[in-house]
Parts: sequence; C-alpha cells; structure tokens
Amino acid sequence: MTLKNMKPGQIGIIEGFKDCSSDYKRRLMTMGLLEGTNILFKRTAPFGCPVIIAINGFQLALRKAEANALKIKVIS
Repeated sequence: MTLKNMKPGQIGIIEGFKDCSSDYKRRLMTMGLLEGTNILFKRTAPFGCPVIIAINGFQLALRKAEANALKIKVIS
C-alpha cells in the first residue's frame, strides 16, 4: 500500500521503498522516512499534492512522487 491509498487518521508503518534510485531513497531517509517508523496520515490537499503526515513528533508535507515511493503497512 502507498500513502495515496490511506485515509485521514490511519496509522501505518513504513515497510520500505518502491523502485527508486539510491540517491532518492537517501533523500527520503534524511527526512526521517525510515523503515519501521510509524506515521499518521493527516490529509491530502485538494488536488492530491502535497500529502501531510505526522512522523516522529512533527508534520511533513510530501509531493506525490515522494508519497508513492513509500511502501506502507496500515495498522489502524
């Protein structure tokens, strides 16, 4: 599952990354998007970009491409 499939208020765990280059993966990881990290899906802007998530005590806005690069396991 990816972030675009999640609904506001759902909690998930980052399972990994879809097909992306190591540089792009490193960029996502420097934003705190690490495997095993819990995220709370907050909302999506009206046209689908950006996606807002809460992670490690702060909110993060992601572009569609960044959001689609994450594999998520929904836990609630």
